[in-house]
Amino acid sequence: MSDKFPDGSTPGSSRFRPQLSSLASRSSRFVGVFLFFVLIAGATPVDAQWVVTGRVVGPQLEPLAGYDLDLLDPIGNPITLSNDVTAADGTFAFSTPAGLAADFYTIQVQPPPGSTYFPGSFGNQFLAGSSNVGDLALETGSLFTGRVIDEQGIGIPNVDLHFFVASTALPVAFPGDTTGADGTFNVLVIPDIYDVEFRTTLTTPGGPYIPVTLSDVSLTSALDVGDITFLDGHLLEGIVVEVGTGNPVANADLDVRDPVTGDALETPGDNTDLAGSFSFFAPAGVWEIEVDPPLGATLVAKFVNTTIMPGVVNNIGTIELPQGVTVSGTTVNNGTPVPEVDLDFEISATQMEIATAHDNANGSGVFSVQVEPDTYDIQFRPPFATGLAPIELTDQVITT
Repeated sequence: MSDKFPDGSTPGSSRFRPQLSSLASRSSRFVGVFLFFVLIAGATPVDAQWVVTGRVVGPQLEPLAGYDLDLLDPIGNPITLSNDVTAADGTFAFSTPAGLAADFYTIQVQPPPGSTYFPGSFGNQFLAGSSNVGDLALETGSLFTGRVIDEQGIGIPNVDLHFFVASTALPVAFPGDTTGADGTFNVLVIPDIYDVEFRTTLTTPGGPYIPVTLSDVSLTSALDVGDITFLDGHLLEGIVVEVGTGNPVANADLDVRDPVTGDALETPGDNTDLAGSFSFFAPAGVWEIEVDPPLGATLVAKFVNTTIMPGVVNNIGTIELPQGVTVSGTTVNNGTPVPEVDLDFEISATQMEIATAHDNANGSGVFSVQVEPDTYDIQFRPPFATGLAPIELTDQVITT
């Protein structure tokens, strides 16, 4: 048998050697590329753990110890970590599980109980292996503490605290703003001055209670306000009409005031309906009820003294509001309007203050107040923040 190929060449001929050489060359390149990828994969194996280092600090770069760190994947799922608590100098070096892919992650920092620093969330942290993320700075807050109790001194749980910036009336929500099982609250807030409302929730036991509002609470530093007492509520009913016509006054607002201090209590649902009727809860005791007609009405507000008894429906009957005359004008300082100036009217002969509704100047300094014809001393009190002094116009005869 011949060892020649059909074309006459033999395995050792020069015609066949180039083909072997080409095949060997291609094999060599394939092996080289394969080894390159093996070396790259071996340099950063996909199943390796990462160690992420950094430091948790406050606004002045003060180190924060004992703070817990969490890592969230790009879609917000938590990742199990080890060694995820800051050391005495604020540093951390947590280890991730194996198999993470290079991507953008979020690091969350949780303060320990009693901390005066807010939790932090630091997104867009690109991690592609062991990394140092530098300083993670937390903002400081002020602790607002105290306790809500009933008339027997027992703590009331599940009371909600609502915070409003005093200068703007804008609401601000903070975590943990509900009283605990013993009525205590401990809320970390952004330092500022607030109006704080304490209100019952659907899960607040007992009641009905009268909610409480604390105005102009300075929380620029820690504050413990002690006990906040919720008074028991008792039903108060009646009807508001116009003098002479007997027409019902809809949407009149009723305020329950302390006759000594003049402070108004929080009494939700204290407006009249379309029939002029009202029905809401108020605490037991001797109170002054201020009845204000709706904005734009020509009626005059009225004070009514009443005693609210516990355990019964307190019906104070019909309250009649008289027609009034309008006192209007503009409050200015060197020609510039001064908004939110408060007007108070006292009868000149007796120095007795009368009830006036909607008696503040508007944002343009314009005021319009309804009063009964008489002679008055009128006091104009600008907001404290303006730095302007109040003035008084005495013996103003108002008949039309």
